[in-house]
Amino acid sequence: MTHALLDNAKPVEVFEHVTREKFQTQIKPLRRPALLKNLVPDWPIVRAGREGLNAVRDVLRSVSLEKPLDVIELPANQNARVFYSEDMKGFNFDRRQSSLISVLDEIEACARQERPPTIYAGAVNVPKHLPAFSEPHNVPLLDPATDCLESIWVGNRSRIPPHWDLPQNIACVASGRRR
Repeated sequence: MTHALLDNAKPVEVFEHVTREKFQTQIKPLRRPALLKNLVPDWPIVRAGREGLNAVRDVLRSVSLEKPLDVIELPANQNARVFYSEDMKGFNFDRRQSSLISVLDEIEACARQERPPTIYAGAVNVPKHLPAFSEPHNVPLLDPATDCLESIWVGNRSRIPPHWDLPQNIACVASGRRR
């Protein structure tokens, strides 16, 4: 089933070999989503992602301070769709506190299940939870002096409805896929 909004959606423009200048002068002024292919192929976490979940976990474990963070969990019967509850008075997921490594361990433990629950830690503040992550994972499109909110999202399969984030984002997929 298609949705009327999606029927009229413009395709996302794809860019390759994006430099800081090209980003600032050609892409950012468009003020719409864009796909920047192969932007960070040499990041340690991206290289680890090519090896699998264990390698990603090792990279994150090596820099994690293991402070409590918010985790979202949906039961398998929600089919990974993060949304409102049926009565629209709440949400279809539970929030709880955990640590980043525990979240990764949970994801690994349910990876072989045909219909696992959805588990993710979103908007994990990098300076607070993974301060040593920043230096080898800088975004080449931004001036290092720019004040940016750095966060990572770690989870298994989820379906998030289209939405508008107030801050502008550069989302880099380190492991898995995003569509």
